[in-house]
Amino acid sequence: MFFSRPAGTKLVIRPDFTTHDFNTGDFTTDNQWNALDLSGIIPVNTIAVLLHFIFSASEAGKSVRIRPKGYTAVYTVPSFYTQVDNMPMFGNFMVGVSNDRQIEYRIITSTWTLIELDIIGWIIK
Repeated sequence: MFFSRPAGTKLVIRPDFTTHDFNTGDFTTDNQWNALDLSGIIPVNTIAVLLHFIFSASEAGKSVRIRPKGYTAVYTVPSFYTQVDNMPMFGNFMVGVSNDRQIEYRIITSTWTLIELDIIGWIIK
């Protein structure tokens, strides 16, 4: 008898946690792509993460973009915009991660009153 593990991917929902993974001070808001290292949270062989994101700026129309590290195409990059001054926006989305378990973000220069990013799950191969 031979036993083989089924091939494929697995969604892992993160157990309950009590603090945000990343807060306003953890981000550089310079309108440039910056790396965010997730290796302290997600395991090796992770190919994508499920994120929960909350943000607010002192002006409407300011944006945050997140992509897998190394991507250059803008067509597949999740983009989020402030709609009203100082009104928090939030959402959940999935983004791929690089082999070194990093993503990149681009946050427009502004007065950001709130930025919180939490990893709520991941997909492993």
